[in-house]
Amino acid sequence: MSRYRKIDVRIWNDAKFQSLDDKGKLAFFMLLTHPGMTPLGAMRATPSGLAEELGWSVEDFREAFAKICGKGMAKHDERVHLIALPNFIRYNPPVSPNVVRAWESCLDMLPECDLKNEVIQIGKAFAEGMSKGFGKALPEGFRKGASKALPIQEQEQEQEQEQDFQRGSDGEGLAPAPARETFTDELPLDPPASVDDARAWLEREGVPAEKIEGAAHLAMRGKLLRSQVLKLKDRAA
Repeated sequence: MSRYRKIDVRIWNDAKFQSLDDKGKLAFFMLLTHPGMTPLGAMRATPSGLAEELGWSVEDFREAFAKICGKGMAKHDERVHLIALPNFIRYNPPVSPNVVRAWESCLDMLPECDLKNEVIQIGKAFAEGMSKGFGKALPEGFRKGASKALPIQEQEQEQEQEQDFQRGSDGEGLAPAPARETFTDELPLDPPASVDDARAWLEREGVPAEKIEGAAHLAMRGKLLRSQVLKLKDRAA
């Protein structure tokens, strides 16, 4: 495992992180920097074991961990003891295609479950969003795992929905509107806890109904910009 982790200093401006109490913040930092955390942002661990490492009671750690998971900052499959941080790769990206190739060995350390498939999808989408060399370096296990995680027909449907969303309601690209553009508008939105949460949020934001599915799937992959949502709202107004 890597001996170093990158932690964005803007974490102190993040509303989710700020809403955690001191124990919640420490528990989250522990997950980020844990020696067992793989470069994929997932590891096999139990709340009771992590509590013992910190010298906490199991109840105290479970309470802090539940708040972290409730905010979508971590996910947990208690049945197979898998913990994942959805935004880990975003802030600790692979520095070379060789790092992506090494992801194959990480998969063997993660128990089979739906959450593992989600981790595979996140890694695959991130690598393919980088330069061509990173996408080509993806191990076979990621291609197979991503296919298992989502039926081919559903993958094709999602791709069509995302492409339709990116074209915009009038066939034009969704470039940011200059009058509304800010630095934060050009950062990807944090992935929601589920696609249903994404749909509900987009509906509340006033995104046209025909664009919600494509936007929701982009949001789940950490590729949806705030400026794109604002532009669709302006067009619908």
